[in-house]
Amino acid sequence: MDTDLEKSELSAFERLVYWFVIPVVFTVVLLVVLWSMFDTDFQQTIFRAADKIPVVRQLFPDPKPVDPVESKEEDKTKKAEEQLAAAKTQAAKQEEELKTIRAEAAEKDKIILDLQAKVAGLEEQSKAKAATDEEYTKHIQQTSSMYTKMTPSKAAPILESMSGKERVLLLSMMKPEERARILEKMDPKIAAQTTSDLKNVVPAKDMEIAALQEKVKALEEQNAQAAVKLETTDLSKSIGSMAPEQAAGLLLEMNGTSPGKVLALLSTMESGARASVLSKMTEKDPAKTASISSKLIP
Repeated sequence: MDTDLEKSELSAFERLVYWFVIPVVFTVVLLVVLWSMFDTDFQQTIFRAADKIPVVRQLFPDPKPVDPVESKEEDKTKKAEEQLAAAKTQAAKQEEELKTIRAEAAEKDKIILDLQAKVAGLEEQSKAKAATDEEYTKHIQQTSSMYTKMTPSKAAPILESMSGKERVLLLSMMKPEERARILEKMDPKIAAQTTSDLKNVVPAKDMEIAALQEKVKALEEQNAQAAVKLETTDLSKSIGSMAPEQAAGLLLEMNGTSPGKVLALLSTMESGARASVLSKMTEKDPAKTASISSKLIP
């Protein structure tokens, strides 16, 4: 039994063979295979790495000394690779900048197109307005020509009935001799004022606007007067329909603040109602009623 135990135990030499020699031999065989597969540079790299190990370096040949030319070429290659990488980075950066510039250019092109469209629209509006102004001026010239074809004695009264701006507008379109013949037949005061206005004549378009404004103002004044007259008439009817005694008291009270309105109301009132109201006013205040009645007499 002791003999079997001794056989089962490995001697120190056997352990050395199993644990050191065999792995080393395997490694050497593997390296030989690798040497046949890779180039000399790789071999030299392995030799230099193995040369740094104390025991292992004895199993490998000494590495070849580094060739200065090869080292220089490697440096050049490395530098070229670095330059290439830097160039690629710069190219990528420039490409991004180019994309940004293109986007900005496209945006500016869009703005330019929008502005061009607006300019075209404004030009069309300007042409349309110019055509309208030209048509209006032509119409004024035709109207003015119509008056020149009339006899001055007939044209003058018609022009006198117009507003000052309208009269000046039409006369300014006439020839001097035609204008003079019509002014001779006009009222001297109107002719003098018209002549003064003709000296300060402004561009036709401004005269047209001034004439229209004057006509609008005249219409507004007429409407205002008509509204006041209508209001006075309605109020006089309302007071005339009241009992004479009540109407008399109201008018006497109004006379203290608005005597002009009292006269307007009495003047537009029906004669029968006015007589009844004045009779009651005389009973209440004879002096004031006498003063009001005297003003009613034309």
